[in-house]
Amino acid sequence: MKPSMVFFLCSYFIRNYVQASNNSKEDILYFGWFLNETSSTSIESYTNQIFNRLDTEIPAVNIFFSSLGQTIDPLTYFSKPLDPNTGKRDPYFHITTKFCGGNENCSEYESRVKSYLGKRFRIDILGLFFTPRTFGLRVNLTIEQMEIFEKMTEDACAVTRLSSIHINNYPGIEFNPQPMNFQPTNSRAHVTLGCSAQIPAVTTGFDLLEIIDFEVNDTPNKKYDLKNLGILKQFNIENLNNTAFVLYPFDKIVVETTFEGYKIIKKNNAQKISKLPPILLVFFLCISFKFL
Repeated sequence: MKPSMVFFLCSYFIRNYVQASNNSKEDILYFGWFLNETSSTSIESYTNQIFNRLDTEIPAVNIFFSSLGQTIDPLTYFSKPLDPNTGKRDPYFHITTKFCGGNENCSEYESRVKSYLGKRFRIDILGLFFTPRTFGLRVNLTIEQMEIFEKMTEDACAVTRLSSIHINNYPGIEFNPQPMNFQPTNSRAHVTLGCSAQIPAVTTGFDLLEIIDFEVNDTPNKKYDLKNLGILKQFNIENLNNTAFVLYPFDKIVVETTFEGYKIIKKNNAQKISKLPPILLVFFLCISFKFL
């Protein structure tokens, strides 16, 4: 075999090896409003501070976690969902508008929201809630935002903005006063702060819908007035093991987000070929030395 032929064959397989290694497919896993890392860190720091205060000042909260077997640090009971691509802790928070699952056909939804992709939105976060399964923030959407959100309930009304208060300890987020007689949010729009073991993040939205239904039709069995923070209500909801806590703060959080699609990278079957070319490469190199 001529050296030129050996070189050609080796080049062919090397080229195919590189193509196979890089042959991946990006599918949209979900669409949503994404907070940047600075805002996400501030949200986590602020909500952790509130959570610790509730556990310290409200005996019912302490009893709640004790009943779940968590008596030292309630924050370790809930874990933030992992990044699907890296399998590591996701440093960003987001509000999911449409879950595609990587398999579901979201082309119709994507066409509907295409003009919004990359656009920045100010999102109002009205309160905090936690159940035996999930820990989250409830979000109130404007009329424009409801057009993007894949809703399961009736449309929400836009909230009139009040004067903004910046708190230096939490960069990237603002705190705006809100009237305590505001109507409960009526969509499952939320930020998942954490879930208990083996509970998927999608459960947070379902828990919030249970809470919304109870807010409208029932009264809380207990109510706590927290100085300089807000009102904490405890609901006995049967589907949530008879316990759900909802915080109605005096100040809502306003945060900047970007509407995007989260892409998950899938390696296809062509990657399996990538293990074959090095073996063939050695084979052809041996032949070349024999016939040179």
